[in-house]
Amino acid sequence: MRMPAVLNLFGRSPPAAVSAVTAKSASPMKQGIHSRLLPPESGASAFEALYRLRRRLCGGQTSVVAASSTADDWRLRVVEYALPDCCDSRGSDWQPEDGDTLCTAFTDINSRFTFLFAVFTRLHVGEDYIVECLALVTRRPGFDIFPALLRQLSGQWPVDPVLAISQQLATSVTMGQPTGHRDSQLPDTGQWGPARELSDRLGRCSDTLLYLLTAMLTERKLLLVARRLDRLTLCAFGCVSMLYPFSWEHVFAPSLSAANIDHIGCLVPCVFGLVEALYVTNRAKVDANFADRDFALVNLDSGDLFVADGAEASAEQLGLPKRLVRAAKRSLSRSRSSSAPGDAFSQALLRVTVELLAPIRQQPAGSDFNLDAFLAASPESHRAFLRRLSGSQLFREFVDRYLAAGTSESHYEAFNRAADRLLASRQRKRAIVNLPRNIGR
Repeated sequence: MRMPAVLNLFGRSPPAAVSAVTAKSASPMKQGIHSRLLPPESGASAFEALYRLRRRLCGGQTSVVAASSTADDWRLRVVEYALPDCCDSRGSDWQPEDGDTLCTAFTDINSRFTFLFAVFTRLHVGEDYIVECLALVTRRPGFDIFPALLRQLSGQWPVDPVLAISQQLATSVTMGQPTGHRDSQLPDTGQWGPARELSDRLGRCSDTLLYLLTAMLTERKLLLVARRLDRLTLCAFGCVSMLYPFSWEHVFAPSLSAANIDHIGCLVPCVFGLVEALYVTNRAKVDANFADRDFALVNLDSGDLFVADGAEASAEQLGLPKRLVRAAKRSLSRSRSSSAPGDAFSQALLRVTVELLAPIRQQPAGSDFNLDAFLAASPESHRAFLRRLSGSQLFREFVDRYLAAGTSESHYEAFNRAADRLLASRQRKRAIVNLPRNIGR
């Protein structure tokens, strides 16, 4: 069967190093991304496992020089992602550079996240070039903490590296829940790692950014592709963080390995990440997905967006109100020149969801959601999109959690402040419009 042509929105052929993967259906995430971060237990270790790996630069078998594990044996998975034998599972052209860092994430059967952070060092031993890797497995999303710490420690190999690094981690890493910026799109995941990376990659591609946001709001299937695995994972988390105060309720795998490439054909909404080297040998599986009009691929390195021929190719075509699109583009453009670009970038996207959801602040905590009242309190230009949005699982889960949480839930503080400001502004504008005219005598 002939597959539909791929529409290139930027006038170039699809990138030769892009990749697509989809996983088989999984149970919806009833608590969203926020609850998939395990809270730290009192006295818990800062990490699950720590490995020092080594292999020849040109390939060969990876050896475990030292290891420490406080939980399951992570060796096979860490080697597969951090320093695979013969480079096969990262593509024949993938080689870690000296000082490179890696970040990726795994999900367990309960969809809880575990993170892998690694740093690479190149050594010249005799006539061989050797790659060493210090890899840490942890439940904590220390996007800003762990890479810097591992880079610092990688050049100071002690006699017993695992023991010394374990001790330094225990004293260097805050054992409490990470807090992050008070207005972070994804609270409790460190200081802007994901949002900052997404801003760096796509900050100048507002059309692509707003398409991604609207595609997630309308529960589509997204594949993100990047050359670097750490960039891919951070951007995947940055993408789902754009939904705040919503939370992605469907399949989410920020990085897929060679072992699960064959999980193509997902029948439910999904957000996947795939390092581009794997696409070189799996392009046919990727292209087959363009038979589905709900499928879209984004190259994070170029900002290019690819959809099936005839499918919706912009946020406006997906139904996001034109006024919101124009305002968001202006805000994103201004964020690039801000003294705090990460904050301004996140706030520009937060204004989109606040514009859509602000009237929910007028519904009593603990009450059943009143869709008619919500729509009546929303601008007329928003109502068509909101009616469509209200039928999604993402929307239903949000309103149920939000109204049940009341004002005590700190997760919604940033949204509540922004929504209250917007509602007050709308009220002032209505008051001005309704002022009696001064008719001269």
